[in-house]
Amino acid sequence: FGSVNPNKDEHYLEAKLKEISSLGLKGIKLLPTLQLFSPIKNRNFERICEYCENNGKVLLYHTGCDPGPWETPELSEDANPKYLRPILESYGPVIVLAHTGSYSARRPGIWFEEALALGKDFHNVYFDSAAVSSFIYSEKILNRIKDEVGLDRLLYGSDYLVVWGSNMAYEVNVIRTCGYLSADEKRSILGLNAARILNLSWFL
Repeated sequence: FGSVNPNKDEHYLEAKLKEISSLGLKGIKLLPTLQLFSPIKNRNFERICEYCENNGKVLLYHTGCDPGPWETPELSEDANPKYLRPILESYGPVIVLAHTGSYSARRPGIWFEEALALGKDFHNVYFDSAAVSSFIYSEKILNRIKDEVGLDRLLYGSDYLVVWGSNMAYEVNVIRTCGYLSADEKRSILGLNAARILNLSWFL
């Protein structure tokens, strides 16, 4: 994955999108918290969504709070999944809501309901469990995801080294030892779901 700064001018943006294509990257990651943009006010964000849809790129979009000062929900408000709705009514890129709207040290699951509502209404919306595995892989939350959108749209994620005390092996093991998932569901979350949206045919 690559990234672009949606706050810069149109010439910069088009040059970076061209570079992403020329490098054969699979997608673009954006962080409205650290990149300081609003998805409903930023014109370049609309262009990025159009590019991803037309070129088969995955948009990995940070949702929820962020470490440090962005633990304050008011500072991370632009990362509330609900603000993606107007754009997704016009464009249909495959979009992964990183952290399923749920990362918050103060209020775990902070915007989970908003993320789930978006997934119910738009079949191109996926989720990852980076930094929120203890929340996502609980019986109640897993059943909500399974019943309302399906586990074929849930992806493994670690966010290592950002999460203190975590590592990739630990995050994988959370899924492997989860008593609320079948063996097939574990394989899908740990790789097959991602391979499908990234068109990794050799992995499937």
